[in-house]
Amino acid sequence: MKNRIANRIVLILFLGINLPLFSESPALELSKTVDPIWLILCAALVFFMQAGFLMLETGLSRLKNTINVAVKNLMDYIVGTIAFFSVGFALMFGLSYEGWIGTNHFFLTGLKTGKDFSFFYSKSRLWERRRQLFLERLLNVLNFLHI
Repeated sequence: MKNRIANRIVLILFLGINLPLFSESPALELSKTVDPIWLILCAALVFFMQAGFLMLETGLSRLKNTINVAVKNLMDYIVGTIAFFSVGFALMFGLSYEGWIGTNHFFLTGLKTGKDFSFFYSKSRLWERRRQLFLERLLNVLNFLHI
C-alpha cells in the first residue's frame, strides 16, 4: 500500500515537472500576438512619411502649385496601393513557378488570417515608399521640371 502511494506520488511529481516541456513557451505565444501589432504600427509610421514628403515637396514648390503637388502625392499613393493590392503582392509573395514570379494571391485571394493581412499592409507601405522615392530620383535625373 505504501509502495503504491509512493509510486503515485513519484509519478505525479515526474509528470508535473515535465508538463512545461510539452507546452508552448510563453515567449512564442506572446510573439504570435505582438508580431502583427508591431507590423501594423511600423506600417503606420511609414504611412505618415507620406505627409512628410508632401510637406517637403510643397515647401520646395511655388505657392500657386501647392494643390497640384498635394494631388500628385495623393494620386501616387492611391494608384500605387491599388496596383500593389491587385498585382504586386501576388507577384512578390505568391507561390512561384520555378522561383521567378508569383502565381497566386491576386487581389489578396487566399489570405485568411489577420497576420497575413498585417503582412500585406506593411509590405504595401514599404513598396509604396520605395516606388515614390525611385520615381522622384528618376525625374530629377531626367531633368523633369517639377510641377
